[in-house]
Amino acid sequence: MKMTIETKPFIKALEKILLKGKYITSSGVKNAQLSNYAEIIVTDCIEIRNADNSTAIKTIFHGEIEEQGTFITEIDKMIKYLKTMGEETAINSDDVIKLTSTGKKVTLPMVVTHPYMSTIEMLCTPINFDATLEESITYGKKDTPYNTAIQMMANDLIDAITSCESVGSGIYEFNCDDSFVISSSLGAEKYSQEVTTINIKGDPATIDISAPIHKLFKNEVINLYMNDDVPITIISPTSFLVRAPRLTGN
Repeated sequence: MKMTIETKPFIKALEKILLKGKYITSSGVKNAQLSNYAEIIVTDCIEIRNADNSTAIKTIFHGEIEEQGTFITEIDKMIKYLKTMGEETAINSDDVIKLTSTGKKVTLPMVVTHPYMSTIEMLCTPINFDATLEESITYGKKDTPYNTAIQMMANDLIDAITSCESVGSGIYEFNCDDSFVISSSLGAEKYSQEVTTINIKGDPATIDISAPIHKLFKNEVINLYMNDDVPITIISPTSFLVRAPRLTGN
């Protein structure tokens, strides 16, 4: 695999694929992230994937492709060395990963497999962004269709979840009926916000999400697909996310 990328934007893509933010852990709400590993698939574009046991995400990056291929890398190590490179970096993977830029050379070990490869392979199915919201999509091994689809600007989703984070519960209720409302509550405290939408289609649905899913998207149109208490799917022209819901008692 051989490619040349713009260094700083590629660093930002790797940081985004960590999905850093507030998660519910066994000891409460804490700042955390997905795994520290990225599967990078180079074809006519560069697809960067990551996951944990209940989430799978990917984002698309563009660069100068000389030779197609796939490799897995430790994200923090890759970012550490990319920060020492120039404006452009050549990345070559074979038995090892080599970074080259303006007289600088770095060699990194190849990672054999992603710790959540089964999640990535199961959830990161090839689904394209549908600007019209006309095309139905499915989830799960049984290809169950989603009954609810919502189109909005990513920044409106970001604003609503960021505001809900002030409550501190780490759980965000998504409720879609005639409008789309995101809320969060903790004891007697509650915050809710109606999200501006471009289009809503389908049946009413409600789910609880406990992850910073908004961190993957920015300044773009997104399609959000949901049913009651099933994994949520969000697709944009550049990124894709599937996240299992938080069910009562979990």
